[in-house]
Parts: sequence; C-alpha cells; structure tokens
Amino acid sequence: MSKDDNAGNRLIEWYRTYVRPFFVTHNETKVADFEQDCERLKSIHHALNQKMPVCLLGLSGIGKSTLINSLVFGKETYLPSGGIGPLTAQALSVCYDAQASFAVLYHGPDRLNRLIFGLERHQQAQSKTGAAAATDSHPSPEMLGLVVETEEEAKDLVELVNGEESAKEKSITALRKQALIMIAGDQGQKRELSYLIDALRTVYGLPMRDGTVLREDDLVRIGGLKKAFAQGKAK
Repeated sequence: MSKDDNAGNRLIEWYRTYVRPFFVTHNETKVADFEQDCERLKSIHHALNQKMPVCLLGLSGIGKSTLINSLVFGKETYLPSGGIGPLTAQALSVCYDAQASFAVLYHGPDRLNRLIFGLERHQQAQSKTGAAAATDSHPSPEMLGLVVETEEEAKDLVELVNGEESAKEKSITALRKQALIMIAGDQGQKRELSYLIDALRTVYGLPMRDGTVLREDDLVRIGGLKKAFAQGKAK
C-alpha cells in the first residue's frame, strides 16, 4: 500500500474517531452532510486503487507500438514495431507489475490447419490441374475437417475458395505474411510458396510434398513452433 493509500485511510479514520462524534454531540444537523462527504471520499479513494485502462487505437503502421515502447519501456523494445504490415493485429494488453513477465495463449493445431489449407488451395489454383479442380467443386471448410473459431474466419475461408479474385488475392496475401512471420521471422523475407507449405506441414507433423530442404535459420523457429502448437493442443 502506498503512502497516499495510508493518508486516505487515516483521514477517514480521523473523521470516524474524532470529527463525527464531536458533531453528533454539538451540531447533529451537520452529520448527514459530513457522512455524504465521507462516502464520496471513500469512493474516490477506492477508485484511485483500481487499474485505469487506456485504449490506443489506430491504423496499421501508424506507430502505436513504437509510442507504447517509448512511453512505457523507454529504450527497451517489448512490443514488435517498425516492420511491414500489422505486427500486433490482435488486442494486446500491457499492464504494470513490479516484476516483468508476459503471458502467452497458444493457438491449437486447427489454426495451423487452416493456414496450410489456404496456402495449398492457392498453390493448386496456380497450376492448370489445380485450377480445374478448384472450379469443379468448392468444398466448405467444414467438409475439409477444418474447425472455424469465429464467423470472420469462416468468411475468410469461404472467400478464399469461392470468392472473387480480388478477395482471394487479399486473403492469400494475409496468409503468406502470417506464414512468413512464423517460418522466416519476418513478413518481408522471401520464401517460395511450396517452401512455406512444406515448412508448415513439418510443424503440423505432416510429410512434405515437395521435398523441400529447410534452411538452418528457419529450423530453429520451426522447432519452437512445434513446441508451441504442442502446448496449444494440450490446452
């Protein structure tokens, strides 16, 4: 408890012990007003001890993470910033604590399954046989055994398979960036589509399809991803 907390408690205790009894004896008509003031003081005192959330919103790349790093962490960099595209696309909470720490929510294998599915569908569409197969049938994500967690994810997968070319291209661009961050550590890196698919299949525990030789620097991240998805699978 801080000094200010003690001061607030002492003031309330002083009123209860000395002030209120005095006015009850000598001027009881004032007690009701003092009681209201005391309750307001207790409410303010309680509010000062609560966390005050501050929400920072803005477009991708506008400098939100850079600002938070500067204000909260000084010269240190805790939030990813300065890259290409959204680096903290999901809601991210930064809270003060006397001891530095972080909490991670691991995604389960279904999230990786959807990523592989999207990239493989795009790879099929790039080939003549794949393009023909893609126009013959449009399986839903559920038919392919993919579990969708939100309506937005379901919509994205349907657009990827059945949508207009512009929507498909937008979805594929997002998926490629996600895969590059996971496998190469940077969405600005260059990796072939077949390479990304084989690397992701390795993370998932599936055999490669194109006989890819994985880069040494990527193998370190792939090993970490295997452990992370094992944690997610185990909830």
